[in-house]
Amino acid sequence: RGLIEMFLAGVKSAVEYWRGRDYELDAWFPGYTVVSDESLLDEMVSAAVSTGAVAVDVEATRDLDLYCVGVYVPGRPVYWIKRGALLDSRVGQAIRYIFENVPVRVGHNVSFDTKVLRRCGLLADQEFSDDTFLMAHLLYPERSGLLGLKELGQALFGISPYWLERVGDKTVAHYVESSIQSLPDEHLADYNSRDCALTWRLYEHLRPKLFDNKRLYNLYKHVVFPCSLILSDISENGLLVDVQAANNLIDQINAEIQDLDKQLADIVGRTDINWNSPAQVKQILYEQFKLPVKAITERGMPSTSEAALLPLLGKHPIIELILRRRTLFKALTVVKGLLDDLGDDGRIHATFNICGTISGRSSSTPNVQNFERGSRIRRIIVAPPGHYLVEVDLSQIELRWMGRLYNEPTLESAMREGRDIHVQTAALALQKDPSSVTKQERTLGKMANFALGYGVGSRKLSIILRDVGEVTDNVAKSILDSIGVKAGEDPVYKLATVLSDAFHKQFPAIREAHLRIEATLRRQGFVQSAFGRIFRVANINAITHDEIREAANFVVQSSAADTLWLCLPFISKVAKKFGARLINVVHDSVLAEVPEDAA
Repeated sequence: RGLIEMFLAGVKSAVEYWRGRDYELDAWFPGYTVVSDESLLDEMVSAAVSTGAVAVDVEATRDLDLYCVGVYVPGRPVYWIKRGALLDSRVGQAIRYIFENVPVRVGHNVSFDTKVLRRCGLLADQEFSDDTFLMAHLLYPERSGLLGLKELGQALFGISPYWLERVGDKTVAHYVESSIQSLPDEHLADYNSRDCALTWRLYEHLRPKLFDNKRLYNLYKHVVFPCSLILSDISENGLLVDVQAANNLIDQINAEIQDLDKQLADIVGRTDINWNSPAQVKQILYEQFKLPVKAITERGMPSTSEAALLPLLGKHPIIELILRRRTLFKALTVVKGLLDDLGDDGRIHATFNICGTISGRSSSTPNVQNFERGSRIRRIIVAPPGHYLVEVDLSQIELRWMGRLYNEPTLESAMREGRDIHVQTAALALQKDPSSVTKQERTLGKMANFALGYGVGSRKLSIILRDVGEVTDNVAKSILDSIGVKAGEDPVYKLATVLSDAFHKQFPAIREAHLRIEATLRRQGFVQSAFGRIFRVANINAITHDEIREAANFVVQSSAADTLWLCLPFISKVAKKFGARLINVVHDSVLAEVPEDAA
């Protein structure tokens, strides 16, 4: 009995503690006021202007039609407006006035809110002044993918998960995401208003931290934030797709996959293998052909990943066929996905995320940033009548940063003198005068420079030569014969080793730089880009080879990515001057539709 009483007392104590804890955690929320008449709308505007700061959050239907908007003026309850309660013209007038006369206008992931508010006419050219999503991305890069408002609220402040409140048998968050019209107003108003107040609390927490780091603050205010707004415009413009060309490409890739399947069937003596199944591929490689296992999965099973198969190239002809099939299947998936995401206007309106990677490179949904230059997929994107597609890129920007950050004197001098570094690498590898290097040979040098500069080995380079450069065994053998090198069993791999030897002979400081980066990681647990972005390892006492390679990539790629963001506002300004529309951005380049009379 005594134990039972102690147990019940403990439960009572825990309940009282958590009740008090919930109360404390909820104290940050000031409540809300439903704006149901114009007098409250005027009060909202007056309070915002006198205070000089607001946090704004919108909720929309799945078709991005505005459903409600919350406006938080610090020190007051959140003003909550449901669309339809007042005339759109009157609400739009109030919102625009606030955005034109209140200096601090904060949101979280403002590209979404801006898109929704502009679509319904509540905003014109007005913009937010700050985005806590971008602030958090720069301050906590290791949280990439975990930068949602609620995730940050729980991680930084330990707030109660108000979005998990149940209404019937579903959570509030479920209603907001799938059927917002079915959620009772009192629950939606509470949810939307808490988002507003939490956004402001997050802003008050992040801004001083960001301001204390001048490099990151300048990067945020003058580069990342302005570019996030331009990316919203690029999304709205969209990429025009030649549907017939896309369908023809699907047929072509399917035919090539079928041809590879026949070759694979001849090798294994079976036609019932699903080559997309790791389990079946594992059985063929390691049980039927007894190939050596080069990597294992987290569960301790033999791996069939690309990293596991690359060392087996040349050991058995099936490896090259499997890797080639995977590349084709990936391309097929991309093209089909693009057609699935086609809008009614025949364009793909991808959503760009400038916080998509730790390095600062953007990502997009669907992925319209993986079109290799000259690839077949790239050719299905076309210009509308009366326009040309024009691409602007930062010439060899990653190699320029590589020369500077890696302290590679030969690379730096080549860039300063305007020499074509890709031609130089090809000429050294192929024992030719630079003036006689062909366009195809220059492409080989280019692929080698970028891949090897980031620590890629010869095996991986051979895959790049096959898949991106479309270098066949016959082509590789012909090149090797011309310089008196025996091709061996795997001509493409042998060509990759020749290019690798030429690269490291030409730029010996690259390997030294990789060693310096490793030493910095082991000493302090992080490295920084030229613009102040940070790459941190998970455990300074157990740094992995992959983390060392990623850090070497980060230092250069991040600096190059932010160079593009630094240039993007100027490119956008020039494009508007000539009536052009920016339609895509890919790491070091921008694609635009330019009127014929301006091209």
